[in-house]
Amino acid sequence: MYSQLLRKVITRRAILATCALGLLFAAVWQYQGVLFHAPLGAEISSGAAAAKLLSDEGLGTDYVDIAADATLDTGFAMRSEPDPNSTAEPEQPEYHILVASVGDRLLLIKAATEIDADRYRGITEESDPALVSALLENIEPDRKAELEAALLPVTLNATSDWRLPGTIGALADLLAVLAFVAYSVRNVLAYRTPSRHRLVRKVAQGDPQQFLDWLDADFAMSAANSPSKLIIGSQHLALTRNAKLIPQADLVWAYPSVVQRRVYGVPVGKKYGIQLCEKHGRTSTTELSEQDCQAALHRISQTAPWAALGYSQLFSAKWNQARTAFAAEIEQRRQAHLQTSAHFQPNAQAPSAQPALAGAITQPAQPAPI
Repeated sequence: MYSQLLRKVITRRAILATCALGLLFAAVWQYQGVLFHAPLGAEISSGAAAAKLLSDEGLGTDYVDIAADATLDTGFAMRSEPDPNSTAEPEQPEYHILVASVGDRLLLIKAATEIDADRYRGITEESDPALVSALLENIEPDRKAELEAALLPVTLNATSDWRLPGTIGALADLLAVLAFVAYSVRNVLAYRTPSRHRLVRKVAQGDPQQFLDWLDADFAMSAANSPSKLIIGSQHLALTRNAKLIPQADLVWAYPSVVQRRVYGVPVGKKYGIQLCEKHGRTSTTELSEQDCQAALHRISQTAPWAALGYSQLFSAKWNQARTAFAAEIEQRRQAHLQTSAHFQPNAQAPSAQPALAGAITQPAQPAPI
């Protein structure tokens, strides 16, 4: 039974990882010019060949190396919005707007400095209509239409050489692909042989396959007495949403929680769940119905009678302020329970939990607004 659960979780995570890889490939395809052409460089283009390259509708975002016939500074410069209360000197422009003659077309260029050459390297981006309108605002109507027709549909962003960002981005993408391949290989192996999965090997004491066979049989017998999202075996708990295994020997405190859901301040319902606190300080949460919460706590009281059950201020203070001592106290109770059980028969359960730790089984946590 646990093997099937583990395979479902592996399949779900593999689908999510594949979707994430698809989004990565889409981003890489969109910015392939920056990620691949920039680090490798691009052939220099000039004249009519450059105009044809830059007027191609399928160009998108790409890295180009353009030798202009001539370059003119438009006088426009982009600066950060100044602080009206600041007395500091105005910052230097982030970039200047230049216009370059490329064959029989005109190319707008964002440059970090004023004109110092007629060769520019950078990435292409769609021209900003607002910027074009501002540049042509004071041009005579007849001349304005001619200039609009001559302007190329893209702007060259030459504020940086883009080689370093492109190289870093390409390496990051490569690492992401390698991580996906390693993750996929590990999941394929774990799907074929669930005993190889880290969740099993982490909990198993001895041969993982023998432990998994025993766990499957144990959970199969316990399924009828377990809620849908939490499998409660004789010695382990399993969360169905992520297949996490919790040895009941590590369980310190289990209690139901209630969260009051609100929309615009109006209560719309409650969300119930159970909190499982382990001796190593980890807390796992699984969402259950109100009835399943009580049934789960009742079942845990039978399989792990040493654990603190139910919410109380005393347990909360111990967990938050003296967690190590609280865990040690529960461990002493577990050892005492095992010694008592050994006098009767193997695997016998104690009849009930000690009153000091079983007084709040039915008392849930106070609702907390979202």
